[in-house]
Amino acid sequence: LSPQDPRLAVWRTLLAGQLLLAERDDEALVEAHAAIEADPAFAPAWLVLATAWKGLDDPAAADAALGQARRLQPG
Repeated sequence: LSPQDPRLAVWRTLLAGQLLLAERDDEALVEAHAAIEADPAFAPAWLVLATAWKGLDDPAAADAALGQARRLQPG
């Protein structure tokens, strides 16, 4: 992954989603955070982050991430 790629948030979000499917929630969390760092306004990254937090049994963090996704992309 190139740090200069304007789609870095998309690629990191996709990687995080695949890590979730592989039940590697801790690694998915790292990639979701990297996606958000690349583009904090990319709502799907926040959704993947929420899913990772849920898998790691942190409902408060999951709710916070889901709330941010909803603020960025209502509906």
